[in-house]
Amino acid sequence: MAEESVDRRVPFALLDDLKRELTNRYSLSSLGKSAYELQSDFGPILEDKMTSYSSDTLSRIQSEVTDLRKITVSTVDKLLERGTRLELLVTKTNDMSESAFAFKREAGRIQRHMYWKRVKMGVGIGGVVVVGFYGLVSMICSPTLHC
Repeated sequence: MAEESVDRRVPFALLDDLKRELTNRYSLSSLGKSAYELQSDFGPILEDKMTSYSSDTLSRIQSEVTDLRKITVSTVDKLLERGTRLELLVTKTNDMSESAFAFKREAGRIQRHMYWKRVKMGVGIGGVVVVGFYGLVSMICSPTLHC
């Protein structure tokens, strides 16, 4: 008897293996003995065979393959998601590069503008100082600067 969840080939393979082991190990004359007489010799062999067949190798391998398939699908999904994120990151990097170039160009333009503004201010202040100095000197002396 076997559980319904066990494949039909497993119990029959066990029985065939036990039959082969029994006929190889014991002669025909010892096969006429009662089951209890062979239990001490054949019991450990029977237990070992039942253990090996209860952990059906094919079912275990199929289960492992199914698990590996699930893991592979999960890994591929993660790789695709990571690829999408990398593409987004590359796009953002390109945008930032363009923005940095525009910022640098605009900063240079503003720097030149401020330089000329300072030059104009310096010239204006210099002109006011010269006119003020001329006015002071012309008050002290005559406007023709004959002191």
